[in-house]
Formats: sequence, C-alpha cells, structure tokens
Amino acid sequence: MGVSVARGSLLEYCGPLARREQATLDPPLRSTQSDADSGYAAIDALVALMIISLALILSLQALQQADAAANAASELRRVNTLVGYLLEVQPRTLEPLSGGEDGFVWKLETQSIGAARPIEICRRAVTVTSEQSRRVFQLSTLETCPLEQSS
Repeated sequence: MGVSVARGSLLEYCGPLARREQATLDPPLRSTQSDADSGYAAIDALVALMIISLALILSLQALQQADAAANAASELRRVNTLVGYLLEVQPRTLEPLSGGEDGFVWKLETQSIGAARPIEICRRAVTVTSEQSRRVFQLSTLETCPLEQSS
C-alpha cells in the first residue's frame, strides 16, 4: 500500500511554513544603492517641505503688511475727506469747534496771527485723531479772519 497525499492534507498545509523558514534563514538580498536612494528621497522630501513652509510663512507676513498698508491708506483718505469738509463747511469763527465723525475725533481752531494790515490773517488748524489706530493728523492754513473780528 502506498501513501498518497490528498489535496488539503497536512503536508500541503505545511509547505508555506517550510518556505517561510527557508526564507528567514537566507540572508536578505538588499542593494546598498536602494537604501541610499531612499535616504536621499526622505531628505529631499523634508527639504521640499521646509521650502514650502518658509514660502507660506513669508506669504502670510507679506499679506499682513499689505493689509496694514491698505488700512492706513484708507484711513488717510478718510481723514483727507474729513479735513476738506471741516475747512470748507464749518463756520469761520474764532471759537474752537470740536466733534466726532466716522471713527475720528476732530478739533478746529481759528487764531488771529495779529498783524496790522488792511486784511487780518488767521491761522485755522484742524487736528483729527483716529479712534481705531490713535494716529493724529494735523493741518493748518492761513485765511482771512472772520468779519466779526476784523476792524
């Protein structure tokens, strides 16, 4: 009587285990070139990541500076409009005027510079303070004094 090995038997089941043991006993076949390449690839990836993160940081800083410059320019434009309005529309009186408008606190003063001339000259000064940035803007002009003070 002969021994026959049936499909699904114990010997066939142990075949992969035997192959696994043989594979662990053999020294691994590695190439030193592929290890070096994988190390360089990791370093290249880290360098690329550092470059991208540095570019992102610099871009965010530039964006913040541009935003601050745009806010300052907008504030200056609004101050220029307000000062023009105050000098043109507000009554010409020697008493100081003050108020607040559009996020600004302003003060308008008119002072006679006292010269013995046919027409008296006054200095009108506007001081505007931003409530948000606390920046102070000043402008002064020379004009003829109000008629009530001229003699």
